[in-house]
Amino acid sequence: MSNHTTGDKTNSSIANKKLHICYIASQNVIEFIGGIRSFTLSAIKWLKDKNVKVSLVYREKGLVKVVQDFPYSKPEKTQLNLKSGDNSSNSRMFRLPSYFIYLAMQLLFCLLAVMSILKINKRQRISVIHAQDTHYGALTAIIAGGLLGIPVITHAHGVMYLFNVGALSRGIQLLIHKLIIKHSKLTISVSEATKRFLITQFGAEPSKVLVLPVGAKVKQFTSNIGKRSKARQILGIDEKAFVVGYFGRLSVQKNVKSLLLAVTDLINSSKTENILLLIIGVGEEESRLKSLAKRIGTEKHILFTGYVADLPLAIQAMDIFVLPSFLEGYPTVVLEAKAAGKAIIASNIPGIPEIIENGKTGLLVNPSQIGEIKDAILTLYKDPRLTKELASNALNEAPRHDENKIFQQLLQTYETVSSV
Repeated sequence: MSNHTTGDKTNSSIANKKLHICYIASQNVIEFIGGIRSFTLSAIKWLKDKNVKVSLVYREKGLVKVVQDFPYSKPEKTQLNLKSGDNSSNSRMFRLPSYFIYLAMQLLFCLLAVMSILKINKRQRISVIHAQDTHYGALTAIIAGGLLGIPVITHAHGVMYLFNVGALSRGIQLLIHKLIIKHSKLTISVSEATKRFLITQFGAEPSKVLVLPVGAKVKQFTSNIGKRSKARQILGIDEKAFVVGYFGRLSVQKNVKSLLLAVTDLINSSKTENILLLIIGVGEEESRLKSLAKRIGTEKHILFTGYVADLPLAIQAMDIFVLPSFLEGYPTVVLEAKAAGKAIIASNIPGIPEIIENGKTGLLVNPSQIGEIKDAILTLYKDPRLTKELASNALNEAPRHDENKIFQQLLQTYETVSSV
């Protein structure tokens, strides 16, 4: 039996060595904070451990970068002949003087990225091109895949809404997305809600959409449970404080402002004592949130930590975790909060109810209603039994979100797609 098992592992290792997956993204997945970065880098590491060859092509400002030897190789660079900032945010990219300048810049990125993929394929045949978006990274993948006869997988990490854009630009974006979805061998959706969106908005064929949620490093978070005092000592938080926590990117989409105002209302209402809002993360909203806290006089009740190296430990300083986002796909931070054994309050928006069952593993609220966020926090503040029950139920579910299970399914998908 032992020899048979060893033989299977050896054969599997040999098979994996034949696979060469090329990841492509139209954003900086090395530095940009968010779910796509977390998924991409974790997946690459996991695949490398399984002897799968992985190449990465991504965009950083005016550069196309290629990484082939992880984790420390120096990226190759292809300079775009246009000067621009990192327009990874939809709200910023459409504020350029001309949409057509933006479009030309993105199409130039596609051209240079295609050339990079062709060069990678010359060194070693690519098995599958996996685009980590349904935008210009995916367009690059479709073009390169068509030229080389390589199957393409596109990955929808969430729904793609176009805010504050004109009819022409919206039409172009929708056309590109429909083209990409149509010519992809398979589209991976992080949730059932996102799958429905792809079908209704972009005309995706249901049989060509695979729902594969993102995962989390569950053990890293569960192993820190019980270290509340240590975490609070490091962060300088009073043991008696009731800590309402948030961790993640500080962007408009995450709606941390509403959380800040909800906690402020609780402080001003005198219904709570020793309440503290702990905000872990960085982003373009950080300075505005700090200014707001100072302006409304609740600065001493809010702790901004910025980037924290040991996040699994820092989360243990929280009594509850709140995610008030306006838009999500399948938020990794909620999975991590479950694995950390925290009671959770989260937005009742598409995707999140697939992770949180209202009243059992957390509380769901309308992110546009500050009063609902405030009332949910107050409910948990006043009811330690309910807080403990929600946290316990969430923790019991955490193992199903383990990223090793997700990546094993991903590897099987690569093997299936590349053999067809």
